[in-house]
Amino acid sequence: MSSKSKAKYIHVDLLRPDIRFFGGHEDTHDHHELILVVSGNYELRVSGRRLKGESGDLFYVPAGCRHRARAAQDYSASQYLLRWEGGADLAAAGGAPDIGGRVLVLLEWLRELRGNESRQAKRRRDRVFVLALDQARTLLEGAPVERGRLVDVRSHLDTNYTMDINMNVLASIAGLSHSHLTRLFKGEFGMPPFAYLKEVRIRAARSLLLNTRLPLREIAHRVGLHSEFYLSRLVKEHCGLSPKALRERMG
Repeated sequence: MSSKSKAKYIHVDLLRPDIRFFGGHEDTHDHHELILVVSGNYELRVSGRRLKGESGDLFYVPAGCRHRARAAQDYSASQYLLRWEGGADLAAAGGAPDIGGRVLVLLEWLRELRGNESRQAKRRRDRVFVLALDQARTLLEGAPVERGRLVDVRSHLDTNYTMDINMNVLASIAGLSHSHLTRLFKGEFGMPPFAYLKEVRIRAARSLLLNTRLPLREIAHRVGLHSEFYLSRLVKEHCGLSPKALRERMG
């Protein structure tokens, strides 16, 4: 996903210790946030994890993600806070070190461009903004992801395949963006999350076909599909037989 075509810059600011912006309250919002710790210690609770950082550490909180942030040790931290909206698909709700300080340089540049509303300044600001997101994405995608978070997603699919499942729920469980979750899940389990979900539903449907006399419509409902015709097509694609023929051959 291109941050250049989708992301819309909102604001950047340097929050100093005396502002005491981070008070430890739980929050959620419609915009994305990128936080870069400039000094002191910082703590972020997001997606069931507790992350700690210090000067030079970078944190990303996607829109809609419930989180709690606070400055540790008597509100001693200062940090850059970049806000934007749209689909700037960064890797994960989490953190990574700003290796080489490149994000810091870009955020400082963005802050210097505030208040200048000339067309040239706005174009320059948008270019710097995109560079900052791209650099942050590279760093966040390079940060290790615990396998347990991917296993949690797989377990959710195994347990809740009878329900409607969307990517927002899975991304929230993993604390990852949609695209990053898809890549990591495929690398770990050999297929993307929704391909895995389809396999789970087909196995469940096959079991019901062979072990019950339930009508196809009821089976489709029980495995989380809303169309008996779609289920029939899936069974034929994966088993080589129509549901009726499968029952006759195996029954």
